Amino acid sequence: MDLSCGISGDMFISALADAGVDYAMLEQKFELTGTKVKIETAAEKRNGIMGRQARITWKDEQSLRTLEHILPMIHRMDISEAVKQRSVRAFRRLADVEAMVHGISRDRVHFHEVGALDTLVDIVGTFWGLEVLEVVEITSSPMPWFGGK
Repeated sequence: MDLSCGISGDMFISALADAGVDYAMLEQKFELTGTKVKIETAAEKRNGIMGRQARITWKDEQSLRTLEHILPMIHRMDISEAVKQRSVRAFRRLADVEAMVHGISRDRVHFHEVGALDTLVDIVGTFWGLEVLEVVEITSSPMPWFGGK
């Protein structure tokens, strides 16, 4: 992976869809847990180059979520144990970083932006898509060093 311009969950989901992952199957797996999401990936041309854009939508209202809310959602899904474990580990790491940034304990972290359903789909969808494609290893360039406020 060339990460010279960074990467987002939507970008990764789009790349996996372009490689052949059918996310309609994952939508059904989410729906079986009572979470209805739509995962759309469409071809798009920018600056003369074809690519794919992911769009994740839902009808339910977003609420503040903690690990206590997110982890059971993942565990209820009809996905492999490996995908569950990787997804849980990713959310725990996010919680640790958020806790450090805000100076609170991991269990008090409320996932605002990252607690939304789109991030849940990004994380689970990435690990699930990699498994569908039977990817066993990923290599990448270093992440860019950004500055900001």
